[in-house]
Amino acid sequence: MSSHIVTSDSEFPSEGPRAAVCRIIRPSDSKLLCVWNKRYGRWGWPGGKVEAGETPRQAAARECFEEAGVSPDHMTPLYGGLHGESIESTRGSHVCVFDATFSLRELEDAREIEAGCPVTFFTSEEFLRWCIAPDFYHDMYRALAEAGRR
Repeated sequence: MSSHIVTSDSEFPSEGPRAAVCRIIRPSDSKLLCVWNKRYGRWGWPGGKVEAGETPRQAAARECFEEAGVSPDHMTPLYGGLHGESIESTRGSHVCVFDATFSLRELEDAREIEAGCPVTFFTSEEFLRWCIAPDFYHDMYRALAEAGRR
């Protein structure tokens, strides 16, 4: 399955190794909430493995809280596909990306939850320079731009 823009949860695979992440854009400056990933030594969006019995949406929401202490108000399916990195496939070679919105107060409360995994806000250019699976995310941004989405 190739990577593509997603408009419905049903377009994400329902089984197999999957990861779910949330793209969180701070409205005041359009910067992205990012979390340091110790496992891969790179920055990423809040997210992780979709556990047994969990949907990608549930996993993404859980990971936002576990990694940054925030709970989304609303989540919209955005993009999905294989990340293409040579990293542990048991953690999820297919990535399900959601756009997530939060109250401003909630985003102000984003914080390091796991020791050694700080949170910060980056521009999309900074994120693409320092992220896990940069080719996947470059492709995502290209596809969104071509579709007239941000």
